Order: sequence, then C-alpha cells, then structure tokens
Amino acid sequence: MNELLEMALSLPVFLLVLCRASGIMLTAPILSSTQIPDRVKVGLTSTVIGLGGVQKVLQNLLAEGIPITDLGGILEAIADHAATTKDPVHLTELVRKSIARTICATVESRGNIGAITLDPSLERLIAQCIHEGGSGTAVILDPSRAEQLIRKVAAAVRDTVAGGFEAVLLTSSPIRRHVRRMVQHAVPELPVLAYDELVPAMRLEGRATVSLDE
Repeated sequence: MNELLEMALSLPVFLLVLCRASGIMLTAPILSSTQIPDRVKVGLTSTVIGLGGVQKVLQNLLAEGIPITDLGGILEAIADHAATTKDPVHLTELVRKSIARTICATVESRGNIGAITLDPSLERLIAQCIHEGGSGTAVILDPSRAEQLIRKVAAAVRDTVAGGFEAVLLTSSPIRRHVRRMVQHAVPELPVLAYDELVPAMRLEGRATVSLDE
C-alpha cells in the first residue's frame, strides 16, 4: 500500500479524494490539470457523480485488490459511465469492464491461473435469487444452499492451489459482485471475475466447476 500511495502522490494535484480501503485511509491526488481531459474533470465534479461517488468507486476497486495507479484511465471510465448510473456499486461494475486489462494483468501476476466456474444451473439459481431492496440488490438464497456454495468454492480453491495454481472464480457479469460478497469471508484473497472482464490473451486452465447437491 505504501508503494501505491507514493505512486499516487507523484501525480500533479488538482483535487484530493480520501479513499478508505481495508481500514486504511488513502489520500490520492486524482485529477491533474494537465493530464486529465476537461470533459473528465467536468463529469467527475458535476452533480451526476461528484467526488463522493468517485471515492466509493475507488474504494470498491481497492477492496478487491485492483490497483488504482492508472487513475487517469479509471477516472475517464467513471466519467464515461456516470450518466448511466449514480449507484457506485453498479458504476464500479461498469468501470471494471473498462479496466479489464489492468484486472487481468493483476491476476496473472500471481502465477499460473486455475479457473473455477459455477455450474450453469447454479448460475441461474443465483440470478433468480437477486432481489431489489431499499439499500440496493442482494441475493436471498436458502441458507443451507448458500453454506454449501461457500463450502464447495473454498474446497475448489484449496484443490486448485494444491495443484500449483493460483485460483480465480469466474461468473457471469450480473451475479459477479453477489458471488464475491458470499464467498469473501471464506476465501478473502480469491479474485472473482466476470467472463466479460477476461482479455483474449489471458492464460487460464480450467480446474473445477462448482455445483450444488440436489
């Protein structure tokens, strides 16, 4: 985190955003008067998203171990999608697709990647259990099935690592963040990527498919 902070602080300062991630307060100068296009600065400081929204998106990225050293690219992605949604959670998912190369490069830097997937019927079940609430969307899954899912993903990760691979869990885009939320306490270091976040050059070896018992 110190290296990240030093890299961020080396950028010319236009505005400061306080970004809290993993209990650490990161002070990151994110807008440069010379490096960031005017349309991006206008989009970020407008009432559409504002600095508070930017802070939450950066926080979400950092919480999943995604580096924000390419602040210019991230901010441009935020500005491009800010007119689509004000929800920082949904906005983060859109930004992730724009910085897919960074995400994949970060995962690949860990070593040989072993991919864990979810059975199509399990994917459909999770998608059907996504419900809209007052504080956003959430998966309302039968507790026994949720426990079984978490247990089987954790076991697949252990087997993948034992085989000499770094594990990554792949899901469809609509359920990615929900699955990550369900498994993060059992396997906090496990990257959860959507299929449409993968770049063509990324090297993956399929290691396991998780399904639920009937």
